[in-house]
Amino acid sequence: MRRHGPGSRCGGVPPVPRFVRSAPVAGLLLLCFAAHGLAQQRGAPPTPFSARDLVEGTQADERKCAEQEGAVWVSHKLGTECLATYASHPAPKPDQVPPEALVIYLHGDHLSGGKSLGDYEKITPETLVRNMRRQSFKPGVVYLLLARPGVFGSSGDHKQRRRAKEFHSIAAAIETLRERYRRPSIVVVGQSGGSAAIGAVLTLGARNIACAVMGSGVYAVNARAEFRRRLLGQPSRPGCDVTGYCDAYESIDHIASIVRDPARRLIVVGDPRDQNTPFALQLDWVERLRKAGHGVEVVETEGRGPDHHGVTRTSFQLARGCIPSP
Repeated sequence: MRRHGPGSRCGGVPPVPRFVRSAPVAGLLLLCFAAHGLAQQRGAPPTPFSARDLVEGTQADERKCAEQEGAVWVSHKLGTECLATYASHPAPKPDQVPPEALVIYLHGDHLSGGKSLGDYEKITPETLVRNMRRQSFKPGVVYLLLARPGVFGSSGDHKQRRRAKEFHSIAAAIETLRERYRRPSIVVVGQSGGSAAIGAVLTLGARNIACAVMGSGVYAVNARAEFRRRLLGQPSRPGCDVTGYCDAYESIDHIASIVRDPARRLIVVGDPRDQNTPFALQLDWVERLRKAGHGVEVVETEGRGPDHHGVTRTSFQLARGCIPSP
């Protein structure tokens, strides 16, 4: 693993101890999932997530969302959504002490060409709970997966990922969760499309993110889509995402809207060999952030999978370093 600090292009760092267990999901090495409020009934078989819901999308109203324990109902200028959360620990009650830290994870994509990726339909909330609890290295630190629209029980249409509504929904949910867990600031970690969401949330004016670790992120959606089409021998469609939509939210064009915060850490993690999201595009994001006056660290690591795209394990190791010691 190579680290490039805010003021340099290269430099070595000592190896980080392994503390998470890897498990490739949908080719993205999605290691960090957890569930709260969806525990199976005693004696009942585990219920996996629905691939049909993933492909077709789902809808929810505020009343139903309130019945889904741990879920977040969001309302903003582009609509509403009910986003599921999966946490190592429940939110504190009013008479309980809040956690020392809250780490929110945003996962990558689970659709390709209208089909679910990997073993999505075999994933159960119970498995996710066990995996997430492994991430929580001490009782005072909560790890929480915020499910993107249309995935893992969240309402919405995953085929419309990387459009503005997805990012506004995630931004609103992150702020609600920060308040729910009574934290002045939080740590966010992303993989691929989840990192795209983090980049977008920053451009939407987020003020309470102390550390953002963005792994294999997509910040120039249409440029990345053209790269994928060239790689696969497909016709060029300038201005259009691989989803078919031609109105993706381009975080790289909205850097001027990011709130300056000298205390905030921004860490970009990637593999120069990445065949899913070119590392060069990730570095373009970094350079533009730096020109705008934001400090950014770059960490090169070995991406998992045949496309060298999965860097979740390294991202979580780095996020752990963002949590201050008591």
